[in-house]
Amino acid sequence: MMSYVSSITVTQNDKKYDLEFKIEDVEGSPVDLTGATAVKVFIAEPGASKAKVAGDCVVTNATQGECKYTVQEGDFDEAPKYYQVEVEITYIDGKVVTAKGVLIHVTPELPETT
Repeated sequence: MMSYVSSITVTQNDKKYDLEFKIEDVEGSPVDLTGATAVKVFIAEPGASKAKVAGDCVVTNATQGECKYTVQEGDFDEAPKYYQVEVEITYIDGKVVTAKGVLIHVTPELPETT
């Protein structure tokens, strides 16, 4: 499973905006999030033993597999960096499905004037 985009570029230290995801199956059909008790995002550098970001997503359109995560201060405070994204969906019956396939590229912010 994956999102409808394969890469997202963000700017270092930006915050309070939404990363929007559309979860699709291997055939490109939306994964129904109806009945999900939790939708979480994990963002980590490739090969890292711990996620840089772990947070809750808000489902915005359950039948179309759409959800969003609001970027917090400190989430992308280092640049240049590349991160892998996983969205973990837990359903009421205990089933857990993990969607992968998105990369985030953090670009450095420009220097401020002095």
